[in-house]
Amino acid sequence: MTQTYDAREVAPEQRAASLVDRLKQLRPGTELDVIMPEDRADLLQAVLEAAPRRFWFSPVDAAAGQGLVRFIARLEASAPRVSEYLAWDHDRLDSILVECMRAAGAGDWQGAERCATRFRDGLFRHIAIENDILFPEFEERTGMRDVGPTAVMRHEHVEIKHAVDEIVQSAASKDSEALQRWHANLLGVLVEHNMKEEQILYPGTDRMLDDATREQLVHRLLLG
Repeated sequence: MTQTYDAREVAPEQRAASLVDRLKQLRPGTELDVIMPEDRADLLQAVLEAAPRRFWFSPVDAAAGQGLVRFIARLEASAPRVSEYLAWDHDRLDSILVECMRAAGAGDWQGAERCATRFRDGLFRHIAIENDILFPEFEERTGMRDVGPTAVMRHEHVEIKHAVDEIVQSAASKDSEALQRWHANLLGVLVEHNMKEEQILYPGTDRMLDDATREQLVHRLLLG
């Protein structure tokens, strides 16, 4: 089970050092959920500055201000890659969706709605950092804007967001048939979409950038 650390309980002037010390206790591949204070952006920036290659993190919920952020200790402190971070976030989101469907199948509609909402918030944040940060970088370096892989991905993002909204609504309405239908519709787009990103777009972006530029891009994605 993922442990939880409440950063709000630490004095503001000590939060960054205390959080970094706690994170450094994680074994490679293990996770920690951190309850963040209102100045979440400053604290996350401090973690990156103190340990720039040690951890991945992503909001468990994407609400502004305080909320849960999940950290995982990387297996090795090598130069970070776009493909590594965003593929990890894909896997994290996939597990939330599985949990949602499992809860619905067991008749736990409150749990299903909670997981569906977390999935939506996390996936919409993931889509936003791709649309606003990753894709423009790829388009600037390749010259492909209105055509090419990112144009296809942007279109598929619209379809994906619509299906996810319907999943959340179905869970809130306790409508098992609609939930199953929209889950199937989502997977019909999302599985191939993620595969194209992980096999083509992410590694292609990694290859175009030197280590320093790639690390800066990954940090922007982490903080997005």
